[in-house]
Amino acid sequence: FGELHDLMHLLAEHKLITNLVWRELLSSHTTYSGQNELKASNDKITATDLAKFPFFHGLEPKLLALFATHAERYECPANTRLCTQGQTTRDLFALNSGHASVFRNEADQSRRLLTKLSVPAVFGEGGFLLGRPRSADVVATTPCQVLRIRHQTDFDRFVRSDEASQMYRRFWVLHAFANSQLFQKLPLEAWDDLALLGEFHKLSRDQLVFNEGTPGASFFIVVQGRVSAWQQGKKINTMEQGSCFGEVALFASRGVRTASVKTDMDSLLVEISPQQFYPLLARQLLLAKE
Repeated sequence: FGELHDLMHLLAEHKLITNLVWRELLSSHTTYSGQNELKASNDKITATDLAKFPFFHGLEPKLLALFATHAERYECPANTRLCTQGQTTRDLFALNSGHASVFRNEADQSRRLLTKLSVPAVFGEGGFLLGRPRSADVVATTPCQVLRIRHQTDFDRFVRSDEASQMYRRFWVLHAFANSQLFQKLPLEAWDDLALLGEFHKLSRDQLVFNEGTPGASFFIVVQGRVSAWQQGKKINTMEQGSCFGEVALFASRGVRTASVKTDMDSLLVEISPQQFYPLLARQLLLAKE
């Protein structure tokens, strides 16, 4: 991915890329500073408006209706800043039309484009679900329409309820990314697709997840419970809710498990396979390079 990214930059420098999308992705983007402000319309948002976004799939109708009562519609000209890196606001945004981009401001004052967003992207979930500061700027790069759901205190209770199973899952997947050394440097707003991937596994206490030295390249996220990692019969780590494990086999050990993992109690895990993970990176080259 790094070599492919460097090749694309080389082609761009020699003006050999004609695809307008890639030319925009590889440009410096100093023009998109996000100077315009959000201005709300008076249109009423319904549960049906929200249901078309994958983020809200699986929610009970009454929960969708609750979100809709706190939602507003905005018509945004290009160069409108939708989220600001470092802010602690907790509103959630859904892109209804147009395009936006995720930028990260680096310590050396440079501004890096990480990914482009298109319909039906949802962003700002890191702040909405976890209460974390915004990890990147999100700027409208074309005229667009966004739905803005203003965070309410009651939402935190509903997110963790059985009625909001899809959001509960996303909450813990994002929590894992935020606390994983592997993923924590990446803005949560850029991992919307990954939070919807994976397969759930309900395991009982003392159940083996995988054995040291065996083939395997998927990684796991602890949604509920606790697991322990063992090497040569010695416990080396204990992982609880929000932890990731198995990523070494995915990235570094050529598909061989470097430790055994078993459950310490009844646990719920999400498994994400290479067949799910790498196509996502192939669609998101800038994130893949990171």
